[in-house]
Amino acid sequence: MGFGPRGLAQCQSRTFDAYETAIIEIYIAYYGRPPDVGGLDYWAKRLEAEGNSLVSIIDAFGTSEEFEKRFGGMDNEQLVTNLYFQMFGRDPEPKGLAYYVSKLQSGTSSLPRISLDILYGARNEDRTVLDNRAAVAHDFVTRLERHRQGYTDAGLLLCHAQVEASDLGEICDAGERIIAAKPTVIDYRMSGLNVGPYVCPERNYRTGEVKYQDPADGRDMRMRAGQLDALLRVVAPHTRWVRTFGCTNGLNELARRAKTHGLKVALGAWIDRDLETNQQEIDCIIDAARNGWADRLVVGSEVLMHNDLPLDELVVLIERVKAETELPVSHGAVTFSYRGNSTLINAVDFVSAHIYPFWAREGIDGAMTLLDAAFRDLRSATGGKEVWIGETGWPSAGESLGAAVASQGNFSRHFQEFVSWARANAVNYLYFEAMDEPWKTPKQGTNGAHWGIWDKYGAMKPGIADVFSNP
Repeated sequence: MGFGPRGLAQCQSRTFDAYETAIIEIYIAYYGRPPDVGGLDYWAKRLEAEGNSLVSIIDAFGTSEEFEKRFGGMDNEQLVTNLYFQMFGRDPEPKGLAYYVSKLQSGTSSLPRISLDILYGARNEDRTVLDNRAAVAHDFVTRLERHRQGYTDAGLLLCHAQVEASDLGEICDAGERIIAAKPTVIDYRMSGLNVGPYVCPERNYRTGEVKYQDPADGRDMRMRAGQLDALLRVVAPHTRWVRTFGCTNGLNELARRAKTHGLKVALGAWIDRDLETNQQEIDCIIDAARNGWADRLVVGSEVLMHNDLPLDELVVLIERVKAETELPVSHGAVTFSYRGNSTLINAVDFVSAHIYPFWAREGIDGAMTLLDAAFRDLRSATGGKEVWIGETGWPSAGESLGAAVASQGNFSRHFQEFVSWARANAVNYLYFEAMDEPWKTPKQGTNGAHWGIWDKYGAMKPGIADVFSNP
């Protein structure tokens, strides 16, 4: 079998022989990523030596250390769904899902064999998506060889290749940025990062519509475990903490997986005007805390500023979490929600303050002066309680606000100057944010999707890498 030529013209790659092409296929199917250079060479030679038997190769994949680390602990429905997403960028049809889950439950087939069945059965739009993902993988491996790199994490790259081939050139170019921007040595790890995992486009198997993941859709991210792991593989070497904004809809799975990557977790509960879902979020973070998936808990984000709940109801939720867990608990809020609010300050174990010079319309030259003054003013008002910067950041593109100009240069300058300030003042922080999230553009304006340290493909933005090479 082999991928067709569609999409290849949009990217550049060397010629891969039939054995290499087959190995690239099963890396996409089983691991959801392009192969590393050494792995491709080893498995292609083994495939040739074993008479082109992909069955023996995929069986070996199924017992690999990488598979156990990335996908161990998933149930059968998650495992099968993850295969479909890695290959086709969509959920399986219910009948297909039930069929393969039953085979796993009965022991009549294994996940490696099922992955081959699904791969061999690809037709129509599924076949097109595979072709396009293969084109990106071919290109990425070629670039790795050119740069003489064994592998650089690119698990988020392939998910952007969907039915349309017109943007494959942009995706392949992003692969070059992933390779080029990776710090050669990481001497400094950020205090922490806010992480939203909604970065990939998905195709609806019923309608064919392709749209970016959106938390409002209520998608269970446990079914995107491979995507969560790919994101964490990118950010984990660069940070000590990650913060989530919610817990339900599988965001507790992000927390669980973050712990396996050696990260500390500030697990959030998303609180809004829906009292029923609020209780579900609170139940979720309490359960996660008891399971050891969190180190600090953040009940709500800017709830008072948005008038989602009155203060007394927010405090009731905070007090419940404090009573039922042993972890430090906070609420993420802008400084004016804390300042002069002794009820909220007394309720939390530590203050998590959101300070954005950009939203205050401050120019980049005065941004750190404003942030420093706001932080010191708040800290003096909290009676010695620990204060974290729970959010700060600057957009790299999109709409500007007064003197606050959204640009790549200002983005990297704010990051560099903020990190230097935080290190000099021994301030714990959770920077906003890890990845660009495309779903935000229609809801938060043109700058909403451009706050990430990494772009949506997982490529670190310019002017950032030097921060991590400064011990």
